[in-house]
Amino acid sequence: MYRSSDGQRLRVVVSRYLQTSLAEAARVIAEGRVTVNGYVQKPAYRVAAQDKLELDGKEIEPPQLYYVAFNKPRGIECTLNRDLPDNLLTVFHHKERLYPVGRLDKESEGLLLMTNDGSIYHDIAHSDSQKEKEYYVEVHKPIDEDFIRSMSEGMIILGQHTGRSLVTAVEDNPKAFHIVLTRGMNRQIRRMCYKLGFSVHKLVRLRIMHIHLGDLAPGALRDLTAEEVAEFRSF
Repeated sequence: MYRSSDGQRLRVVVSRYLQTSLAEAARVIAEGRVTVNGYVQKPAYRVAAQDKLELDGKEIEPPQLYYVAFNKPRGIECTLNRDLPDNLLTVFHHKERLYPVGRLDKESEGLLLMTNDGSIYHDIAHSDSQKEKEYYVEVHKPIDEDFIRSMSEGMIILGQHTGRSLVTAVEDNPKAFHIVLTRGMNRQIRRMCYKLGFSVHKLVRLRIMHIHLGDLAPGALRDLTAEEVAEFRSF
């Protein structure tokens, strides 16, 4: 389990400790109330594992950070709102409140990253971050070379070009293919298929960057390793 604050911005560590916003944490740091090894640092200072942090002379206990791979089942809404039926909390059970990084629509399934580390959320989830996401897709009829080429070259969806994607047919299933996206427009794969006259019957996210779904069963979760989390920070 990866639970260190090593490498986190000082404002992130302080905001979690105080359970306040990043802006408020930055203000507290700017006031000189926070020290690192006895010295005042800037809010963007990266905290090392051996650093001693103090707020108003009292030692700060860095928050425990959790990074979890979860296989979201089909039919589950990607929300933590308990008032909505079929929300994530009906199937995702963890002792800490974790948040999904990115989304999968209700009828899609597969890999979802869950964390309480807001510092990596924007980097991974942002549509322009160029982080690879791989999907397995089954449609209602056999695909051909024209389909593969059109999906690979991209198209205009919602007034934007989807960009190029790596698309490969599945040898033992004429109705299935793999696609690797580096952008994540809303329901992009489904919209692209529909524009080409195909309807999606199954959509499974297999990979986000270097994290693979593997043999994780629907509804199951696992903690990411320290090595997997560290690789996020190498991008």
